[in-house]
Amino acid sequence: LIERGDCIGTLVHEYYLLTVAHCAADLDLGDSLTVNGKQHSVADIILHPQWNQRRDEYDIALIRFTEPVKDVTPLPIYRGDNETGSLITLIGRGVTNTGLKGERGGNDDGQLRRCTNVVSSVDDHFIEIRFERPGEEGITPLEGVGAAGDSGCPAFIEIDGISYIAGLNSWGDGPRGVRVGQYGAFDYQTRVTQYLEWLD
Repeated sequence: LIERGDCIGTLVHEYYLLTVAHCAADLDLGDSLTVNGKQHSVADIILHPQWNQRRDEYDIALIRFTEPVKDVTPLPIYRGDNETGSLITLIGRGVTNTGLKGERGGNDDGQLRRCTNVVSSVDDHFIEIRFERPGEEGITPLEGVGAAGDSGCPAFIEIDGISYIAGLNSWGDGPRGVRVGQYGAFDYQTRVTQYLEWLD
């Protein structure tokens, strides 16, 4: 979204990218963003009006282009309310490492990767997932969480073969002694369904 290894936005309309506010706040009108290898000029940066950079809540934004993106199919937004227990797939270009080492010292090669996880809980702002260790109950074949550079990346829920954007990677944390990206760490996605009225 901003530069390699720093934030992602997802096309949800021919004129609009969906991302997190803490990434969109770093953009300026007239900036150029790359969508499918082509440059598109930013016409408007729409941060959620209740977002505050000192807090994590309301971490959602839209970026409007001056011209429509014609060569990419926008992705649909999840409109259900049953995320808990669902399998989600995160797509991102952030640092990559093992669950033993976590985010620190991760490799930043700019490659697009995916991981899966099961939603452990939701609240008025976030979808929560946990990075299970091998052998733990609930682990998925591509178990993982977001890390530095994955902010704004989409978290998809698949329904009838269609991937819907249910979350946007926002922040991570770990219990005592566990760092971001290590086994046992938590990852939080902005819960898109809580902002449907604003988005519409």
